[in-house]
Amino acid sequence: PSTAYQRARAGAFQGTDLDLLLRAQGRRTLVLMGVRTSGAILFTSCWATDLDYRLAIITDCCADPNEEAHRVLLDQVLAPYGTMTAAEVLAALTAG
Repeated sequence: PSTAYQRARAGAFQGTDLDLLLRAQGRRTLVLMGVRTSGAILFTSCWATDLDYRLAIITDCCADPNEEAHRVLLDQVLAPYGTMTAAEVLAALTAG
């Protein structure tokens, strides 16, 4: 798909070969962060979960223009998928 087509979609998997590329490299865990919790983070998280990826959604590296939606999504909707802070991710990576 063209780059313009990819940008028109809310999630990273819709209309792309991302799943194929990640699987070809043996990647099973995704670290997500971004500026639209109610858009790209939400849609990518749902799709990735359906595709059996493990997720780490970096809460202090996400934002949304709607503060209430951002809070509810991180605290209630996305929390079961795997939310962490940047410090927690760095600690996990350095621990090996």
